[in-house]
Amino acid sequence: MMKQLMELREQLGWQGSAGLFLLALTVAFQMLALNPLEQETAYIHQKVDTARSKSTRPDLNFSSIDHQKELGNLFDSLPGEENVTDILAMIYSVAEASKIEIKQAEYQLDDKSKQSMEYRIVFPVQGEYANIRFFVFRVLSDHPAIALDQINFKRDKVNDSLLKAEIKFSLFLKPSN
Repeated sequence: MMKQLMELREQLGWQGSAGLFLLALTVAFQMLALNPLEQETAYIHQKVDTARSKSTRPDLNFSSIDHQKELGNLFDSLPGEENVTDILAMIYSVAEASKIEIKQAEYQLDDKSKQSMEYRIVFPVQGEYANIRFFVFRVLSDHPAIALDQINFKRDKVNDSLLKAEIKFSLFLKPSN
């Protein structure tokens, strides 16, 4: 087999070898960079279409002057405490779909307000930058009661493709009565 490769290299010359190398480089770029971006673009288009269809509903009134009522509606729209496990399961499934590795997580409940509770979630994750960005985008767009507090990136070596990131989310909940 090695002999056949050497013969092929001699037949192609340096121009043919360079062309094959560029072709292989193009395929690798397509798979590693463009495919995740195309998936993210398709998902964004789907979310935009969904948002547009919801915004044409006649029962929505954005011109209300009663801000206390709007704030009350916001608190009423928050998920309840009993939904935490479902929301966390959704986050883990999004991580798996985004090819993000979550080995552990930290959870802290902060219930200073009577109207809402804040559930702080810290995920140390590992993956490629595009996958981490897609994971964060999906979590935030899939659940409006989740906010991104902080994200830190770390790379062990300059040429490593994998990043280590610490992602801090806040999940806002309605306390159970």
